[in-house]
Amino acid sequence: MGKREKKRRKKQNGSPEDGEARTGQVWSWGWNQYGQLGHNHAQWGSSVHGPTLVHELGDVSIKEAACGHFHTVLLTTASTVMVMGRNDKSQCGPVVPGAVGPWILEPLQQIRVVAVAAGAFHTLAVTDARVVYSWGLNQDGQLGRETERQSDSCPGLVGEAGRTLEHVDGVDCGFSFSACVTQFQQLFVWGSDKEGQLGFGRPPEAESTLIPRREDIICYPQHLIAITEAKAIACGDHHMLLLTSEGVLTCGAASYGRLGRPVSHAEPNNILCLVDGLDGDGERAVVRMAAGGVTNAVVTANGSLYTWGGGVWGQMGNGLRGDIDNPTLVSGLSDVARVQVGQDHIAAMTKTGHLFLWGRGKWSASSREFEAMPVPVPLPGPLACEDAAFVLAAGGNHTIAATFRPECTSKSYKSVRCPWTTTAAGPGLEGGRATEQQMIIVQSRDVERKANRTGGLRIVAEAMDLDTRATVEGFQMSVVDKRDGTYVITYVASRPGLVRLQISMPEEGSLPTAPDAISGSPFTLRIDAGSIDPSFCKVALKVGGEMDIPPSGSGSKSLSAGIVTGVFVQGFDSEGNQARAGIDRFLARVRRANDTTVVLQALTLSRLPGNPTWFAGVWTPSQSGAMSVDVVARKVGQEVRVQGCPLLVDILPGSPDASKCQLIMPSAPVPFEGKQAQFSCSVALRDAAGNSLGCLHCEWRKAVLLRAADADIDTHVSESFRDGFLDLTIRVVLLGEGDHLPAQGIAFLSVVDKETGASIQKCPRRVVLQFRKPESSIPTRLRRAVTAVAAKPAEDPGFLQRTQSVGGSKVADQTGGQSNGMCHTGDHEEGASAALVPARGSGDATPIGLEPADRQPQPVLSQHVQVLPVSSTASVLVIDGGGAIDANRGSERGQSAAQTANPGLRQAFTNDLADSVCEAEASLTIGPQDEPGTEPRDRGSGEDASGASAPDAKVANECSVEPASDAKVANECSVEPASDA
Repeated sequence: MGKREKKRRKKQNGSPEDGEARTGQVWSWGWNQYGQLGHNHAQWGSSVHGPTLVHELGDVSIKEAACGHFHTVLLTTASTVMVMGRNDKSQCGPVVPGAVGPWILEPLQQIRVVAVAAGAFHTLAVTDARVVYSWGLNQDGQLGRETERQSDSCPGLVGEAGRTLEHVDGVDCGFSFSACVTQFQQLFVWGSDKEGQLGFGRPPEAESTLIPRREDIICYPQHLIAITEAKAIACGDHHMLLLTSEGVLTCGAASYGRLGRPVSHAEPNNILCLVDGLDGDGERAVVRMAAGGVTNAVVTANGSLYTWGGGVWGQMGNGLRGDIDNPTLVSGLSDVARVQVGQDHIAAMTKTGHLFLWGRGKWSASSREFEAMPVPVPLPGPLACEDAAFVLAAGGNHTIAATFRPECTSKSYKSVRCPWTTTAAGPGLEGGRATEQQMIIVQSRDVERKANRTGGLRIVAEAMDLDTRATVEGFQMSVVDKRDGTYVITYVASRPGLVRLQISMPEEGSLPTAPDAISGSPFTLRIDAGSIDPSFCKVALKVGGEMDIPPSGSGSKSLSAGIVTGVFVQGFDSEGNQARAGIDRFLARVRRANDTTVVLQALTLSRLPGNPTWFAGVWTPSQSGAMSVDVVARKVGQEVRVQGCPLLVDILPGSPDASKCQLIMPSAPVPFEGKQAQFSCSVALRDAAGNSLGCLHCEWRKAVLLRAADADIDTHVSESFRDGFLDLTIRVVLLGEGDHLPAQGIAFLSVVDKETGASIQKCPRRVVLQFRKPESSIPTRLRRAVTAVAAKPAEDPGFLQRTQSVGGSKVADQTGGQSNGMCHTGDHEEGASAALVPARGSGDATPIGLEPADRQPQPVLSQHVQVLPVSSTASVLVIDGGGAIDANRGSERGQSAAQTANPGLRQAFTNDLADSVCEAEASLTIGPQDEPGTEPRDRGSGEDASGASAPDAKVANECSVEPASDAKVANECSVEPASDA
């Protein structure tokens, strides 16, 4: 370095001549493809293993540094910005093409810079006026201002036209977004929000004037109103860390565990959520944070270091390679003062000046490609001075370390008291929300309006009611001297209203007077209600236009299933003021009281348009039983339960619903005694959700209708309730004489909802009315035919075979030898044949047809007529159902008939028996009938009266409870045959 260059740098940076005591040293190591390490141009494109002194900086003292992916930004103790490295996106500013670097950023040389930050391809700088300059790539709005091209090499002020971002206390950059914290603990963000890294959770407020280029880009600084106590910020590639009084909050891309919670976490990643295990105060309170590509690290007040996120290169420092989604203590370090996270490595420095490195990288020529545990790495050469401060920065794949001696502040300087030139600024001058801390910064100035650099002046603030001029109750206020010419006034109001704030600068020991008021005083503050605090809100259930707020903690209410119920929440702040801000919606979850793990229903409570302090949602209970209604709200990334929740609500079954109720009928016929008959049935009561109704909830307007097909009847209904059932007792009275009526008839029973006119399930139902008993269950001709059978010769062991053809399918029961012959009578279609044939092997099996083509088919009582051989000359005819006729009563006559039997006689017997069967069918038509007034419908093979297919050798009726047994055909209403007259 020539003498001229040394003199120039001394003039700019205040660095000493050769031989003078050096005030600081700078080391760099890692990748140097584009000169980002600041070493000789000959070393570009290579890597530097381990800390190496940057001789090109000479005696420049560095007090802060920031690293991007391929460039480095340095801030000297003289507040000058120096840059080095890649400049393809203008991230190093307007430099001369081909310059070696490091070089001074000329546009900011006349501006006092107090902080710098670097993103992947853009750079930010904060000045002593607390404004921000930005330059570099602006493809995603990361510069926070309008630019003519996608990149801008000239530093410009961040903010919209006429709305420059002010009062900035700290900044940081991600890959393509930026964030800052103001002196009033506000958080502003801008740039890309593709991964939710800006923490909005939804589009910005409608009143915002920002104009995004895309939905996931914010071009100008946007205030996150929900954050009121922001202390520090740290940005990774696509995620963000925020330090508040509650702890560390994260948002953005959730992969690799970088958000400090599982990827399957219920909270969305675009909302700032609290990281478990890190405190906001105490010994484990976080004091420093750092975020890299996918890895994070924090330092606590007791000097412990915690890491989480991506750890494939051993960045967790626990000796293992793998990702961790919760903060984990790095056990090998203590008394940590600073930490920085690069793309795949971490650097930490202790309070004693010892440097530790781990992750991806070679710290010496003989080291491995990565280290999974902290490795101590010495800084070559002696420290610049004993009271040196340390600087540490990490970028894409390079690291910067430096030491410097802090500027001496013991210079004698006294502030000048001049109230009329002293100014105040801050959002607290306009007021704010109750229960929330507001801040005002007073800048003391001399008579020439120059800012004082030291404190020591007296500042007095008084709050009075604007109308009564009395002291405002519940108004807490404090004044802090920052010892740099500024004074911070903080206040918290407990009640909304207008407040008159007087700020004065009186002399020591005197009371404030009017001339002591600072410029602009007094100020009028508008205090609104505070932000909604869910733990102070109230829940209300609205049914039938009534509002009911249950008692806190033990509220219980009974509701009906299927009834629309409104769930309301009234917003209050922590001081009990009705509030509307801070929360946009509540979430209600319904669970069973005895099983809170399964959510049965979930609903969102939105703000009511006409009353913004109320939130409402519609809930229609479906299942009956004891329910738990839990109402919560999301606040600062956590769910906070509303006061008095969960509510215990007893859901009772709703009103009976005809489409869900069911009629239960007996299968036996209803016998008349004289002109009256009585039978019972039940209705299974169900509401619209299918819940069974208890005996206390049966207020139901219904009608019970019974109409007969062939008779005039009157009905009288009485009812009784039992758990879930309505029992009906129906008395039937025959009107007029019943001599002309058949022995049995059909009626139809219906239960109808009067309000809707709908019938319940299984209606109408057929009811068999037995007006009188038949004279005989077996016709005379059938008895004569049986007698003829008994006269059959003993030497002819034949048997009768009854065949029945129904719709083309043939059902036959046969016996041989000593087996019994079966004679079936049942339903058959028009034209179907039923025949008796001789036994197999006893001659021609020519059937004698019985084809009643002259009558419509009718369903008849199904019976089994069974011929049981008792002896060689006698048989017993049994009709299923209990009736039996003994043919042995005329054994002698039977014997005579048997001796005179001949084929002609047998032919006549068969004719007589067949005719008798038809006669029996005609007289026993008591089965299911077609509804009166309708044409009889054909029933196909294997179908019962309802049209449903029946199994082989079975016909099951819809009224039957037990299925018909084999070799039997059960009727829907079985009738006991009368005994033989």
